[in-house]
Amino acid sequence: MVRKLLFLSGVLFLNSCISQIRLKDGTRVPDKNYVFKNSSKFDVEIFNKINNNYLYELKENYFVDRSNNKIRNFGTPTARYLQFYNTGQVRDIYYFEPNPSLTGKRGFVYMNKGKIQLDITQATQDGDIYINTFRVVIEEDKLYLVESSFSLFGNNSRECYVYEKSEKIPEDWKQYKANW
Repeated sequence: MVRKLLFLSGVLFLNSCISQIRLKDGTRVPDKNYVFKNSSKFDVEIFNKINNNYLYELKENYFVDRSNNKIRNFGTPTARYLQFYNTGQVRDIYYFEPNPSLTGKRGFVYMNKGKIQLDITQATQDGDIYINTFRVVIEEDKLYLVESSFSLFGNNSRECYVYEKSEKIPEDWKQYKANW
């Protein structure tokens, strides 16, 4: 019985790994053959609420409870920006570099049951990457990205990242296409 459980957990672990490449800045992203499973749910109407001509700058990050009430901060936000592409791709960048093949985590924005969600790549401490899903709550020029999942180990808090519409995306950035 223990052997079967170990074998099954090994198969599940290997199945959950995403084949990856490393960008010039060291960011690990899915390889070019990876397709975000929710990409077919992209709806251009999302951009009636999110202005994809602007970058969104991270202003605050904290933990929320099940009712989305702020519990506590977790560190000072670093300089991070979200860039939305016309076809639903999202890039999470730490510094201004127009070329997505050089820097930036990968993501995809889509509609699920009438609500905006965002899947974005995250890294584990051992270098593997996985997809983290966030519910997007929009209030004026602010985007609240609330982690969709709770811990299985009794921790009832989720991460919340607050982004605010920042500066207009420079025209020369538009020559670079999102290839994920």
